[in-house]
Amino acid sequence: MGYDFYLDRYADKFAILGGICVQSAIGILPRDELETEIRRVFKTLKGKRWICCTTHYVQGHCSIEDLKFAYDLIYKLARE
Repeated sequence: MGYDFYLDRYADKFAILGGICVQSAIGILPRDELETEIRRVFKTLKGKRWICCTTHYVQGHCSIEDLKFAYDLIYKLARE
């Protein structure tokens, strides 16, 4: 389900757990694109019923450096 569909129909009924994809973003995208994706998700979901985390368990292609980069940015954005 896309975020817009969720926001239009279900945002008052349940929360999203996830948002930062390890199958298409962390460990896949170059850092600048990963930052753009994380910022896009935050712009869409911050302040809604949303628990920010990875959308799947962290897989082997995700380096600890990529995870640290992502979660440092997430930490920063959550406090802005």
